[in-house]
Amino acid sequence: MSRNSTTRPSAGRFDDKSDAARNDHRIVYDTIALYGDVAPTAVAWCAFEAWCEGDEEEYRFWLGIFQRLRN
Repeated sequence: MSRNSTTRPSAGRFDDKSDAARNDHRIVYDTIALYGDVAPTAVAWCAFEAWCEGDEEEYRFWLGIFQRLRN
């Protein structure tokens, strides 16, 4: 479940943080819709895969999504 370029907010915009928050909310919602009760596990695997590949940015992204799913 790797991110594509459409999931990232565009660079250089004044409201990047609010766009990122809305985007993260949408990803959380879509992940729950797709995986149901095991959504946190699916996202944890995405974070683990990114960590194994040494992709720090991707790892932090999925870790943030995982933390939102746990709350």
